[in-house]
Order: sequence, then structure tokens, then C-alpha cells
Amino acid sequence: MRSRNRLRALAVLVVLGLAAAACGGDTGTDTADTAAAADSGDTGGAADTAPAADTSDTGTETADTSDTGGAADTAPAADTGDTEETADAAAAADSGDTEGTADTAAAADSGDTPASEPLRVALVTGGLIGESNYYAGGVDGIQQAAELFGVETQVIESLPDPASISETLRGVVLDEWDMVIVMSFVFNDVLAEVAPQHPDTQFICIDCFVDAANVQGVDFRTQEASYLTGIIAGRLTETDVIGSVLAFDIPFLHRWVDPFHEAVLSVNPDATILEPLEVGDWADPVTAKELAITVAGQNADIVNGLAASGNGGVFEAAAELGFYSFGVDINECGVAPGHVIENVIKRINVVVVGAVETLVEGGEFEPFVTYGLAENGVGLSQFIEDGDTGCVFAD
Repeated sequence: MRSRNRLRALAVLVVLGLAAAACGGDTGTDTADTAAAADSGDTGGAADTAPAADTSDTGTETADTSDTGGAADTAPAADTGDTEETADAAAAADSGDTEGTADTAAAADSGDTPASEPLRVALVTGGLIGESNYYAGGVDGIQQAAELFGVETQVIESLPDPASISETLRGVVLDEWDMVIVMSFVFNDVLAEVAPQHPDTQFICIDCFVDAANVQGVDFRTQEASYLTGIIAGRLTETDVIGSVLAFDIPFLHRWVDPFHEAVLSVNPDATILEPLEVGDWADPVTAKELAITVAGQNADIVNGLAASGNGGVFEAAAELGFYSFGVDINECGVAPGHVIENVIKRINVVVVGAVETLVEGGEFEPFVTYGLAENGVGLSQFIEDGDTGCVFAD
């Protein structure tokens, strides 16, 4: 009961925090060094992933409607002096007795030809979509863009290993797309090689940065939303012990966990922050669950889930042992109802739609853009979604 009352009070505090962040507040965490996340390894190599097929239909149907046989069937006019019939026959012969000829010519003159081909946009993921919630926002965005702007789109999945990532992108660019959107810093190395070789293609690099004229790097100030979840956790904890489970112990993920810890201590200086535990994989719910149980065994009643697709394991442990957690990228509250407090949402769909709109309108692409609370690029489920989010914080 005490937790529920705290949550209601926290809703007011977080709204105030959102307003402050939207006005340009800085949580003190580095917001631009996404490229540091490329420490994850070499993305060069070869793989078996085939290049994306060109599905555009550029063919034109040409109908041969002329009938030239009618003139031969027209008999010469008899010498009867009836010049009117002779003139009619001659006219018929000259026209080739083709009633549709004039219509065909008119259709050709009227521009009855295929319209200009739509712009073509490809989305390339750095892993299998079914194994990572991270890619869901990109897929959602590319589908929205197709409906809004009539562009031709395709989603291409890569296996998550460096060799496949390199081979997949090298195959995709051969298909002459107007825009290629890649997701994740795992594309940093190969994109630095490929982009200059295809200057007519505009590349959008989500969560990565490449110094090339035709590449726009996109960064999310996730620390702003993570700070808000830390405030909630610091007020909600009853044991004053809080931990985290990370997919990898890398700078990229510390942009979530460090502001979270800072915010906890800002509202609860007596709280104990446990050292984050590392899964060592982006999609390993079994190990993530084991680590979450270990954290909970140290009296933590809140275990922050930063295990990417391994978060399902964290939430499963939360449901079994009765502690709380947080989700990332998308709304994960439905995975373990009553145990996921909130989510740090990354609105990748907003970025994808905006990039395609700029392409369609012929706009300019800045080398690097960043999205935070003020740009509606990150946030909490409670303040983004309509209706019931299913999260504990909403209660």
C-alpha cells in the first residue's frame, strides 16, 4: 500500500522532471559519444547473407491495337460515277479500317505511361528482429513511412556476427537504394568503407556515427529518461538496495545505468547501489535471469533490466521472487504484469519517419542529430502512450 501511495506522488515528481528536461536540462552524462560503443568488435568480414532483392516493377505494358488488314478487304469502287461511295471507301482504306487507332494515339499523347518511380528506402538491422526488441521501433517507423509518403521500402535482417553484418550491408548497397537506414553501432566500421563508395545513397546511422558526407548519425539522449526512472526507483524502494543487469559492461549502456544510479542517490542518499552484473550477450534471458536472482539475493527489491532481449529473464525472476524492474526501448510492462515499473522508451520510429520525410521533401541532412525529451525522441511509457500502459507506475 505504501508503494502505491508513493507511486502516485512520484507521478507528480516525474512530470516536473520531464518539464525540466524538456527545457534543456543536462543530467551531466556525456550525450554524444555514441561512437565509443563501437568497442564491441570488428564488423568486417564475409557472410552468407544475400543482398536484398530489387522488388520494384519498372515494366511498361504496350498494347498493339492497330489492325492493318482492313485496307486489303476494301474493293475498288466500280466505275458507276458514284464518287461519294468511292471517297468513303478510300477513306476507309487510308485509315486501315482501324477504329482503335485514333484512340491509341490519343492515349499515347495524353501521357498514358507509368508514373515516376517512388523513392526507395531500406532498413538494415544488426541482428534478427525476432530476437531483439530494439529493432521493433525501426520496423514500425519504416512501415509508417511507406504509408505516409508512398515510398518503396524493405527490411533486411542481418545475423548478429560481424562478418554477416559486413556482407549484408555490402550486398544491400548494390541495389541502388535512395536511402539506407542501419540500426546499431555494429555498422560503424563497414559503413565507413561503404558510404563513400555510394555517394548517391543517403545513409542514416541510428545509434552510431560515421564521418562521411552522405551519412547522418543519430543519437538518443537516453540518460534523460533514465534519470527519471532513477527518481522513481529511489522513492519506491523499501529495502534501499538497488541493482542492475546489463547485456554488456560498455559505455553505450552506461548511458542508461549511470544516470539511473545518480538519480536514485539524489532522492535517497541512504540507498545502496550494487555493482551492475554483465550478461555478456544481447539475447540471453537464461543468464539474465540467473544474474537477476543473484542481485535480488543481496536484498535488492529493484533490479534495473538493461539486458536487451535478455530482459525477459530479469522479468521472469521478478515475477517469481516479487521484486520490481524497468524495461528499455519498448513497453515491456506486459511481460511481467505488476513487476515492471516503467520503461525508458527510445522512439526510433519517430527518427525513421522524420528521415524519410526529409528525403521525400528534398531537404538537407545534418551530419549528426540527437533526440531527447524535448525532441520527443525518448521518454517513459506513461507520458508517450495513450491508454493503460500496463506498468506499475501507471497504477
